[in-house]
Amino acid sequence: MEYERILIETDCDMEIAAVVWAGINERGELVVEHEFEDYEDEGNNFRRTALLDKEETAKMAECLAVEVNDLPEELYDEFGELSGVGVPSDAECIFADVLDFILDCGAKYSLK
Repeated sequence: MEYERILIETDCDMEIAAVVWAGINERGELVVEHEFEDYEDEGNNFRRTALLDKEETAKMAECLAVEVNDLPEELYDEFGELSGVGVPSDAECIFADVLDFILDCGAKYSLK
């Protein structure tokens, strides 16, 4: 990632950990990822990634009147939480809120 910002990271002392981060990759695309890790049951682990292609990333930056490379910081300002104090459900909610925000900006993403 060229530019990356953690939006929320859960308490690392819990049996379940989650993190949501946003970044701009080397192709100028916005990537928002939600990682979930269950230390007691690895079968529950997952990673969801929302990817905006370069054109959609530019559309979102234009809507917010920021540079493409400033999008992760803009998302942090809008949705960021103090790291290490959230719970996994907080991370899930923030990921969903970010996806809604992307759509509100008129941009589209693919979910993997």
